[in-house]
Amino acid sequence: MSGSSFGVMNFNVRLLNIYEQLAADEIPEKISDFIKKEAPEIITFQEYAEVKNFNLNYPYKYEKSNGEKHGYGLAIYSKFRIVNSGSLDFENSHNNAIFIDIVRSNDTIRIYNIHLESFGIKPDNVDLNLDEIEAFTHHGNESSKRLLIKNNFSLNKSRTDEDNPNNIIFELKKTLTLH
Repeated sequence: MSGSSFGVMNFNVRLLNIYEQLAADEIPEKISDFIKKEAPEIITFQEYAEVKNFNLNYPYKYEKSNGEKHGYGLAIYSKFRIVNSGSLDFENSHNNAIFIDIVRSNDTIRIYNIHLESFGIKPDNVDLNLDEIEAFTHHGNESSKRLLIKNNFSLNKSRTDEDNPNNIIFELKKTLTLH
Protein backbone atom coordinates (compact mmCIF):
# COMPACT_ATOMS: atom_id res chain seq x y z
CA MET A 1 0.00 0.00 0.00
CA SER A 2 1.11 3.54 -0.67
CA GLY A 3 1.90 5.94 2.17
CA SER A 4 -1.61 7.41 2.44
CA SER A 5 -3.63 4.26 1.75
CA PHE A 6 -4.33 1.30 3.97
CA GLY A 7 -6.17 -2.00 3.74
CA VAL A 8 -9.51 -2.70 5.39
CA MET A 9 -11.02 -6.19 5.60
CA ASN A 10 -14.54 -7.09 6.64
CA PHE A 11 -15.23 -10.62 7.91
CA ASN A 12 -18.32 -12.35 9.29
CA VAL A 13 -16.60 -15.05 11.34
CA ARG A 14 -19.81 -16.90 12.31
CA LEU A 15 -18.82 -17.11 16.00
CA LEU A 16 -15.54 -18.76 14.96
CA ASN A 17 -17.44 -22.06 14.88
CA ILE A 18 -17.81 -22.27 18.68
CA TYR A 19 -21.03 -24.27 18.27
CA GLU A 20 -19.38 -26.50 15.65
CA GLN A 21 -21.84 -25.60 12.88
CA LEU A 22 -19.10 -26.54 10.41
CA ALA A 23 -17.64 -30.03 10.45
CA ALA A 24 -14.17 -28.65 9.69
CA ASP A 25 -11.54 -28.47 12.42
CA GLU A 26 -9.37 -25.53 13.41
CA ILE A 27 -11.66 -22.81 12.04
CA PRO A 28 -10.20 -20.03 14.28
CA GLU A 29 -6.66 -20.98 13.22
CA LYS A 30 -7.60 -21.05 9.52
CA ILE A 31 -9.29 -17.65 9.72
CA SER A 32 -6.36 -16.07 11.60
CA ASP A 33 -3.89 -17.57 9.07
CA PHE A 34 -5.92 -16.08 6.20
CA ILE A 35 -6.01 -12.65 7.87
CA LYS A 36 -2.26 -12.76 8.55
CA LYS A 37 -1.64 -13.60 4.88
CA GLU A 38 -3.80 -10.71 3.64
CA ALA A 39 -2.40 -8.33 6.31
CA PRO A 40 -5.04 -5.58 6.37
CA GLU A 41 -4.33 -2.62 8.63
CA ILE A 42 -7.93 -2.64 9.88
CA ILE A 43 -10.35 -5.55 10.10
CA THR A 44 -14.00 -5.51 11.13
CA PHE A 45 -15.71 -8.63 12.45
CA GLN A 46 -19.38 -9.54 12.70
CA GLU A 47 -20.69 -12.46 14.78
CA TYR A 48 -17.44 -12.22 16.72
CA ALA A 49 -16.69 -14.14 19.91
CA GLU A 50 -13.44 -14.36 21.84
CA VAL A 51 -12.04 -17.87 21.53
CA LYS A 52 -8.66 -19.45 22.09
CA ASN A 53 -6.50 -20.18 19.04
CA PHE A 54 -7.67 -16.98 17.36
CA ASN A 55 -4.49 -14.96 17.59
CA LEU A 56 -3.96 -11.76 15.66
CA ASN A 57 -1.17 -9.24 16.13
CA TYR A 58 -3.15 -6.01 16.25
CA PRO A 59 -2.19 -3.55 18.97
CA TYR A 60 -5.61 -1.88 19.10
CA LYS A 61 -9.14 -3.24 19.12
CA TYR A 62 -12.67 -2.29 20.06
CA GLU A 63 -15.27 -4.95 20.84
CA LYS A 64 -18.94 -4.73 21.73
CA SER A 65 -20.94 -7.79 22.72
CA ASN A 66 -24.70 -8.11 22.36
CA GLY A 67 -25.29 -8.03 26.08
CA GLU A 68 -24.00 -10.21 28.89
CA LYS A 69 -26.24 -13.09 27.89
CA HIS A 70 -24.98 -13.45 24.32
CA GLY A 71 -21.19 -12.99 24.53
CA TYR A 72 -20.78 -12.26 20.84
CA GLY A 73 -21.09 -9.19 18.68
CA LEU A 74 -18.91 -6.85 16.66
CA ALA A 75 -15.20 -6.05 16.80
CA ILE A 76 -12.71 -3.83 14.99
CA TYR A 77 -8.97 -4.55 15.10
CA SER A 78 -6.53 -1.85 14.03
CA LYS A 79 -2.81 -1.38 13.52
CA PHE A 80 -3.45 2.36 13.99
CA ARG A 81 -4.09 3.93 17.37
CA ILE A 82 -7.81 4.29 18.08
CA VAL A 83 -8.49 7.84 19.27
CA ASN A 84 -12.24 7.40 19.80
CA SER A 85 -14.75 4.54 19.69
CA GLY A 86 -18.38 3.93 20.37
CA SER A 87 -21.51 1.90 19.89
CA LEU A 88 -24.82 2.88 18.34
CA ASP A 89 -27.51 0.73 19.92
CA PHE A 90 -30.77 0.12 18.05
CA GLU A 91 -34.12 0.25 19.81
CA ASN A 92 -36.00 -3.05 20.18
CA SER A 93 -33.01 -5.03 18.91
CA HIS A 94 -30.10 -7.04 20.22
CA ASN A 95 -27.97 -5.52 17.47
CA ASN A 96 -25.82 -2.42 17.21
CA ALA A 97 -23.21 -0.69 15.08
CA ILE A 98 -19.75 0.18 16.34
CA PHE A 99 -17.17 2.66 15.15
CA ILE A 100 -13.59 3.67 15.71
CA ASP A 101 -11.74 6.87 14.82
CA ILE A 102 -8.12 6.77 13.68
CA VAL A 103 -5.83 9.60 12.57
CA ARG A 104 -4.04 9.32 9.22
CA SER A 105 -2.20 12.20 7.51
CA ASN A 106 -3.76 14.75 9.89
CA ASP A 107 -7.30 13.53 9.05
CA THR A 108 -9.60 11.70 11.41
CA ILE A 109 -11.17 8.69 9.70
CA ARG A 110 -14.20 6.93 11.16
CA ILE A 111 -14.63 3.21 10.45
CA TYR A 112 -18.10 1.72 11.02
CA ASN A 113 -18.94 -1.94 11.52
CA ILE A 114 -22.54 -3.08 11.19
CA HIS A 115 -24.20 -6.38 10.37
CA LEU A 116 -27.29 -5.22 8.47
CA GLU A 117 -29.19 -8.51 8.31
CA SER A 118 -28.40 -9.71 11.80
CA PHE A 119 -31.51 -10.18 13.97
CA GLY A 120 -33.75 -8.69 11.28
CA ILE A 121 -32.13 -5.24 11.15
CA LYS A 122 -32.92 -3.59 7.82
CA PRO A 123 -31.35 -0.33 6.60
CA ASP A 124 -34.74 1.41 6.46
CA ASN A 125 -35.37 0.99 10.21
CA VAL A 126 -31.93 2.15 11.34
CA ASP A 127 -30.90 5.81 11.57
CA LEU A 128 -27.14 6.36 11.88
CA ASN A 129 -27.50 10.10 11.13
CA LEU A 130 -25.20 9.79 8.13
CA ASP A 131 -25.67 11.63 4.84
CA GLU A 132 -23.75 9.08 2.81
CA ILE A 133 -22.06 5.70 3.20
CA GLU A 134 -19.42 4.53 0.72
CA ALA A 135 -18.48 0.89 0.19
CA PHE A 136 -15.42 -0.18 -1.77
CA THR A 137 -15.29 -3.73 -3.15
CA HIS A 138 -13.27 -5.63 -5.73
CA HIS A 139 -14.96 -5.52 -9.14
CA GLY A 140 -15.00 -9.33 -9.23
CA ASN A 141 -16.61 -9.85 -5.81
CA GLU A 142 -20.11 -10.80 -6.95
CA SER A 143 -21.45 -11.72 -3.50
CA SER A 144 -20.39 -8.34 -2.08
CA LYS A 145 -21.99 -6.50 -5.02
CA ARG A 146 -25.26 -8.44 -4.60
CA LEU A 147 -25.34 -7.65 -0.86
CA LEU A 148 -24.74 -3.94 -1.47
CA ILE A 149 -27.44 -3.74 -4.15
CA LYS A 150 -29.86 -5.69 -1.92
CA ASN A 151 -29.30 -3.04 0.77
CA ASN A 152 -30.00 -0.13 -1.64
CA PHE A 153 -26.43 0.87 -2.41
CA SER A 154 -25.86 2.26 -5.93
CA LEU A 155 -22.74 1.79 -8.04
CA ASN A 156 -21.05 5.13 -8.72
CA LYS A 157 -19.57 4.56 -12.18
CA SER A 158 -18.01 8.04 -12.26
CA ARG A 159 -15.71 7.41 -9.25
CA THR A 160 -12.59 5.29 -9.04
CA ASP A 161 -10.46 4.11 -6.14
CA GLU A 162 -7.13 5.91 -6.63
CA ASP A 163 -5.30 3.38 -4.48
CA ASN A 164 -6.75 0.21 -6.01
CA PRO A 165 -7.97 0.29 -9.64
CA ASN A 166 -9.58 -3.14 -9.15
CA ASN A 167 -12.10 -1.67 -6.69
CA ILE A 168 -15.48 -0.21 -7.53
CA ILE A 169 -17.39 2.22 -5.31
CA PHE A 170 -20.99 1.90 -4.13
CA GLU A 171 -22.86 4.64 -2.29
CA LEU A 172 -25.90 4.85 -0.07
CA LYS A 173 -27.19 8.42 0.22
CA LYS A 174 -29.68 9.70 2.74
CA THR A 175 -32.92 10.80 1.14
CA LEU A 176 -34.93 13.67 2.59
CA THR A 177 -38.54 13.01 3.46
CA LEU A 178 -40.79 16.05 3.19
CA HIS A 179 -43.87 16.16 5.43
